[in-house]
Amino acid sequence: LTALCDANPAHSVEEVTALILSLLRENVQYTRTPGLFPVNEDPVEYFLFESQEGYCQHYASAAVLMYRLYGIPAR
Repeated sequence: LTALCDANPAHSVEEVTALILSLLRENVQYTRTPGLFPVNEDPVEYFLFESQEGYCQHYASAAVLMYRLYGIPAR
């Protein structure tokens, strides 16, 4: 996730928000039944880069971590 953020520089909250929305819309699919995540995998990275399926909790967690990686306080 860090490498993804480093490869996509954004400086304002608006730019970061647009990037996050674009990433989520284009690369992952909403589902109510995402299945179990592997025990030794980071849940956000697994959601974004491997399973590419999740529900609101997965979307929110990914967004919060990306905002934080860009230096924007989020929770």
